[in-house]
Amino acid sequence: MKDLPIFFHNNISATLTHLRQQTDIVKSILASLTPNFPSIRESIIVSNSFSSCNNFYMNREAGIGHQSGWFFRDITEGADEEFSQISLYEFSIKRPDAVKFLSLPEEHAIIKRQFDSYRAIYKNTELKIKKDSYLDWLNKSKA
Repeated sequence: MKDLPIFFHNNISATLTHLRQQTDIVKSILASLTPNFPSIRESIIVSNSFSSCNNFYMNREAGIGHQSGWFFRDITEGADEEFSQISLYEFSIKRPDAVKFLSLPEEHAIIKRQFDSYRAIYKNTELKIKKDSYLDWLNKSKA
């Protein structure tokens, strides 16, 4: 994993936006779930085409040490199957659209296919997204 210096903005708006989006995503699935916020110093395993793919599967398993437990895979047919470990900071710079999912607890996943809605998964079972929730709103705005 290469070093990437962190650039801090003297502004709390982005932080509050991320915290709110991450919390709202978790509550869109089940109100009793507690967000599990990873540290920006932790890592994520990503497919080499992660920064530009439109079809992805991201899931979270138990984190170990500096590893967040997050895995992001390009699920486009014929996609490169090589992976690398990068910091969550680098991931957030290259995939700001996916940051909102990072507080999902272990054993949860998100699937996104181009021209389709986000789908929430728990232990390989698709979950019903709460009506009028943030994730429901995101899906309706993509339609």
